[in-house]
Amino acid sequence: MSRGKYILKILEDQQKACTTRPETNHDGSISPMRSFGNKESENIDNNPKTFPCLNICSKPSTNKNDAEFIKNLTANPWISIIPSTSRDIYQSPSSHKDFSDEDVTSCSEYISETESSNESDNELLSNVRNKLLSQTRHDSNQSSSTQLTPENRFISHITADIGLPNLKDDHFLEEKRERVKKKIFQLKDKTSKKRLRNPDQWSRRKSAILRARGEEYLSQTGKVMSKKEINSGLLCKEKCRLHCSDKFLLEDRKAILEKYYALDINAKNALLFKSINIKPVARHRTNVKKEKTYSFSYSITFNRKTEIICRGALCSLYQISRKKIELMQRTLKKGMNAPTPDKRGQHKNRPHKIKEDVIACIMDHIQKFPSEESHYSRNKNCHKKYLSPILNMATMYKLYIEDCENRKLDDSFKVTLSSYAKIFCTKFNLSFGHPRSDTCSVCDSGQNTDLHTENFKAAFESQRRDRERPSMEEDTCYITMDMQQTMPLPKLSTSKAFYLRQMWYYNFGIHCVTASGSKPFFFNWTEDVAIRGSIEIASCLLRFCQQLKESHKNINHLIIWSDSCAGQNKNFNIISLYQFLILNGTLKVIDHKFPEVGHSYLDSDRNFGRIEKKLRKVENIYVPEQYRLLIKSASTKNCATLDMENYFYDFNELSGKLHIWNKKTNDMGQKICFRDSVKWIRVDEFGSYFYKENLDEYSPFHKVNLFKKGSRVIRKEDNITLRRITEKKGGLTAEKLSNLREQLKFVKNEYKWFYEKIFEENEENPKKKRKAIGSF
Repeated sequence: MSRGKYILKILEDQQKACTTRPETNHDGSISPMRSFGNKESENIDNNPKTFPCLNICSKPSTNKNDAEFIKNLTANPWISIIPSTSRDIYQSPSSHKDFSDEDVTSCSEYISETESSNESDNELLSNVRNKLLSQTRHDSNQSSSTQLTPENRFISHITADIGLPNLKDDHFLEEKRERVKKKIFQLKDKTSKKRLRNPDQWSRRKSAILRARGEEYLSQTGKVMSKKEINSGLLCKEKCRLHCSDKFLLEDRKAILEKYYALDINAKNALLFKSINIKPVARHRTNVKKEKTYSFSYSITFNRKTEIICRGALCSLYQISRKKIELMQRTLKKGMNAPTPDKRGQHKNRPHKIKEDVIACIMDHIQKFPSEESHYSRNKNCHKKYLSPILNMATMYKLYIEDCENRKLDDSFKVTLSSYAKIFCTKFNLSFGHPRSDTCSVCDSGQNTDLHTENFKAAFESQRRDRERPSMEEDTCYITMDMQQTMPLPKLSTSKAFYLRQMWYYNFGIHCVTASGSKPFFFNWTEDVAIRGSIEIASCLLRFCQQLKESHKNINHLIIWSDSCAGQNKNFNIISLYQFLILNGTLKVIDHKFPEVGHSYLDSDRNFGRIEKKLRKVENIYVPEQYRLLIKSASTKNCATLDMENYFYDFNELSGKLHIWNKKTNDMGQKICFRDSVKWIRVDEFGSYFYKENLDEYSPFHKVNLFKKGSRVIRKEDNITLRRITEKKGGLTAEKLSNLREQLKFVKNEYKWFYEKIFEENEENPKKKRKAIGSF
């Protein structure tokens, strides 16, 4: 039996026993732990969970499972309600006098045997512990207004003698809840790109602190230096005329040593300075190379009395070297009234330190560059922001030097690139490019990734097989689709453009493989025309299918690979599109597969790489047509670049027209974790779809019926049409429009009409909502 079920079974047995007849001891008398009054029995009948702690701890010794249960509570790391001193529990009530040591020690064997139980047992253990805490707190609160019964006295005994917190006061529970909340819900307050210096965590600093405390530490050479211990033998020479060793007991020596190493370095020096007295030389020796100029006496104060000792005894008591004493003597010879304060690391001779006004100038320059927040990982780090992808550290530094020269600043402001980068990384939490929201969290965490590695390798193998299928099956088409990183419009080489916002140019790529070969398709639009949502992706995919059927009329099976972005590729609008394509006979089978999250390496990425490589060689781009020409030139094969401005359709209405709805459970009544778990979607008949939570070809599909109950089934003859969106549904913010106007002077005259048209449309219709008119 698993650990959690074992404990719950004991709880149920004890609660049932608590509501039945009183138990008798071995001598025939009624056990005081079981003798309830009528009122108490009624309370137990109404609420059988009133005395869970009593039920567990008060059953007669004939059931040895109770001993195991109590021992499990003391030994388990998940439950801290009863400490390890559980022997007091057995000795307190008379009904537990027959518990043997064998019963207690056998519980450790039970724990080791059940160590490999399911994770759900840990949750059961947690529930048990919460029940014990809540019910015991209820009993202790009731005891303040009622007379102490033997049962309550026993609970009080557990609370007071064994170490349970005072359950009458909920402060300890509230404090624990607050700690858990802070641990779970607190956002990362990381305000810098790189980790800031924390000298307290340096190994050398830790060793210095341990050394100052007299504890064991690791030297710079890797040698373990022992802890400062008291000298239990002679403190000085045996023939010392002051008899220093006889003046201090072991307890006195220990107290003196601990008191000394509890002080900081300045307090230690002050104590030594006070322990050394300087006086003139009483008697000069003859025939010496150097005469003494001063004499020193040594004393130590403890227990409100002062003892005169020798230098050797002082070194032994404080466990210091003679060099430390000599340093204090030099200070006394100079006539100083106090030792010199410790100044290590506090000197002001820092010729290469960057001045505060220079740091402020660099920070002001960095803040001039527009940045944006992440919409995907904001809960992980609320301070993370992103600069334009056309920027980098070298470019920003070059612009800073130009700015210093234009403002005719002093040469001290022209710092090195490394100094500029240091301020950038420590004072700001900025990155270049767009947020990396598709990285693999499992691989980044460094956890055990064996199963995860098998999953994405299996996805690679499945994708390879699908890529080869069109060469063997002429009616099959394999595609991968993805959005390229947004590109700025206009793209300018002037330095002032780096401080201003640009309009984004979107490029959705589809890499198509058929029996006749492969071909890339690119669907383009600007930020003011549309956003990057599911409707836009579905419209691009619909236009691709139309282009595909025109050139390959025999294609009936479409295999799609894409990432698991729920806002674009993995949503009900895409499912509705597949239903529409099956209904009107465009395709017969559609398979949509999703690789392992964080490992979506698609064929479209290689097409995007060629475009970005070409883009780096072009300095200025003013209008979308120039981007389309660049995309065509970047492809080694004949590619298709399609402008999507007038080809967006309202897919939000499609599900209503098809009389289908987004069900949350499959035909077996199981919940569908569509976003997180589904790896394979298949549509081969209108009104339903199939899905898998893996990419195994031999595992069964789960079916989902999409028809509404009582609704009419749509036929192909109904001629369902889509509404075309003719009004622009994108929109530009006022700040971005203002920045575009500032950049208009850098745009060639023959291209200014494009931006003037944008200004006119956004002034008349600022950020209008999506409106569907027309028909397809």
